[in-house]
Amino acid sequence: GTDQGGSAGNGGSAAGGSGGSAGSAGNAGSSGSAGSSGSGGSAGSGACTSPSGLGPCDTWTQSGSQCGCAAGQMCQVQGNDGTTACFTAGSVPGYSACAASSDCQAGYDCISGSCQQYCDSDSDCPGAFDACGGIGYDNSGTFTLIPGFKTCTRTCNPASPQSSAAPYQACGAGLNCVPSLDDTSICIGAGSGQAHGSCTEDGDCGVGLNCVNSECLKGCNNINGSCGGGETCYGLIDQSNGDAPITVAGAQIGVCAP
Repeated sequence: GTDQGGSAGNGGSAAGGSGGSAGSAGNAGSSGSAGSSGSGGSAGSGACTSPSGLGPCDTWTQSGSQCGCAAGQMCQVQGNDGTTACFTAGSVPGYSACAASSDCQAGYDCISGSCQQYCDSDSDCPGAFDACGGIGYDNSGTFTLIPGFKTCTRTCNPASPQSSAAPYQACGAGLNCVPSLDDTSICIGAGSGQAHGSCTEDGDCGVGLNCVNSECLKGCNNINGSCGGGETCYGLIDQSNGDAPITVAGAQIGVCAP
């Protein structure tokens, strides 16, 4: 699988607070090339064009269906050039934990340990604050988008990833939620890092924790309020954008620190 470009987890977010300078938000993280889902299947009937112009099927259409694959199959992107192919559809629903692309239902792909919905534009995504973003890979140290490969973000709550309280959408069991720099967030596979443990990216931290300044910190929503245990909720900021608050669904996201 590959990683969602532009999320604060992969790029690193910054905790603002008194007594120290905030870290830089950084660039979007990179990952390996798109994973294989198994042997290809036969294409279905009818003309079909893939988003990249390569391959026999379309990962997403305006109707929400996929064309070019037989019944019981799904269309997924294979390779860094955006080529599509048909494979046997999996059973894991959207924004639930996955280990491979073949785990996911038709219309989804396994990105950063979560089945994420394919899309062509923001209007294809179900949530009011969801966005359709490109997926990329590490091209000799440069983050490069894969042609035609886009998935929907998820308006989840980094402080409580499994919460569906409005305006948030829940991530599946065992998934973490990390904010991006464009008022959205995304569900990703959680790591084993505990609060105040060391980390290099959000995927290293356990559920409800974000990697900020190389430390797994508990997410919070009550900016400048108490987290308990002598810690305060400090709002995340983007130093690359004039210290602008990092928000999800219009509300600033924070982390707990002494």
